[in-house]
Amino acid sequence: MLSPKRYKLADDLEIMIREQGFRPGDPLPPQEELAARFGVSRTCLYRACALLENRGVIVRHQGKGVFVSDGKSPKPLKNVAVLLWPTQKLEPNRFDNYGLNIFLGLEAELHARKIGCQLMRPSLERPLQSIFEDFENFNIDGIIVCKKYPEEFIGKLMQCELPIVSVEREMTLCSSVSPDFYHGFKLLLRRLYFREVRRICFFYPEGAPHSGAALAACAEMQHELLELRLERHEYLNGAPYTVNDDSYIHDAIDNVVATNQLPEVFITLNDWTAFQIIRELRRHNLKVPANVEVTGAFGIELSRESSPTITTLALNTAELGAAAVTLLHEVATSRPAIPITRKIPLVAVENQSCRLKLKKQKGKL
Repeated sequence: MLSPKRYKLADDLEIMIREQGFRPGDPLPPQEELAARFGVSRTCLYRACALLENRGVIVRHQGKGVFVSDGKSPKPLKNVAVLLWPTQKLEPNRFDNYGLNIFLGLEAELHARKIGCQLMRPSLERPLQSIFEDFENFNIDGIIVCKKYPEEFIGKLMQCELPIVSVEREMTLCSSVSPDFYHGFKLLLRRLYFREVRRICFFYPEGAPHSGAALAACAEMQHELLELRLERHEYLNGAPYTVNDDSYIHDAIDNVVATNQLPEVFITLNDWTAFQIIRELRRHNLKVPANVEVTGAFGIELSRESSPTITTLALNTAELGAAAVTLLHEVATSRPAIPITRKIPLVAVENQSCRLKLKKQKGKL
């Protein structure tokens, strides 16, 4: 932890304010007096006061002094750190602009609110003290963490006592904004069902956060159909696979065709799997969507090029980024006792193309 003394000093100052009867709007003693009373440097006192201001205990007015907060004037966000995974790219490309679009949504909302944006890419191996020093050097007063950072890392970040919001991934330690995969999948399944689709096969990457949401939606859909005494879906549950595992998809499609268990619809959870399935089906002279549909869920939103039409779930990624900024402002001003979870809805899009030419180049799409 960076400068433990300032955390203890912040606690001591808060106790002093409470026990000595300071009321909202009362000024605190001059900095020189407080520094001498607690035996600390003015730098340490300044950092402790910054912590108290983030907690909403005091307010600082330049040239006037430090005053006890009335609880009605929360400190506005001025500079926000956006933490991106070290390898996450933000350059536009024809394959995946998902992360870029979220960042652009964050950036646009921060700009609209006249809040500074500081992009940081801390690795998990970097000392926590060094990260906290960057927060201080850039006067950071709020943090937005993009996915891939584990919750253990976020738990350590919370030692800086700054408001934190996770975007894309739901967390238990901090507030978060993430796609509503569960209700999105239910929407997709209902659309397929009422189009009289009955045989469905899922392909889902092992460990993907939205895999569980897809399977939970299927289980609940099964229950609802039984309650309504409607025909059951026949699920052909594929085993989890590693993303970009060509051999598994190749063997799975061979097995489905050989056993004459071709479903009406393949549901995938990412674009790469959809393209691989379409390629393997073509190897068996099966046309998409004439013989079988490949429906997507989340992420099949790539370049606008000719390819088989599919039904997919679409997410407004810029909206996701903007919602994270809105939630961070709420967390910073209200300091909720428990983390807030916000979900951004997904919408089903009919005849949405997976938008990638299925050309084979050096053994790859």
